[in-house]
Amino acid sequence: MRKLTIILIMFFTMPVLGQTLTPPPRSQTADARPEIRADFDRRVDDARVGIDGIGFTHYVRTSGDTVYLTPPYNLDYGAHQVQVVTEEGYQANWSFSVVGRDRATRGAYEYPNNRY
Repeated sequence: MRKLTIILIMFFTMPVLGQTLTPPPRSQTADARPEIRADFDRRVDDARVGIDGIGFTHYVRTSGDTVYLTPPYNLDYGAHQVQVVTEEGYQANWSFSVVGRDRATRGAYEYPNNRY
């Protein structure tokens, strides 16, 4: 019984993590203003979102279990780190890269620093 209690406590105190992330983790996109989206398995009322440590909370929208935003300006070419933290304490952290349109399907090694 004690083991079951410990397991249940661990299960119910674990943070809820994003289930579906867009753009997908470690992916490349040619869109310099991609929709940033995190789907959770529970309802979300409000969230804070940062891209490369810069807060974009003012642009965040929530709908049911989804947090999403479109950056107000084009992101630079290269890798970007996204952090989503909801009011309820759910979180998602991942990275993706913005590449030139003619480069979206090529390997990252072809251009130094993911830039032209």
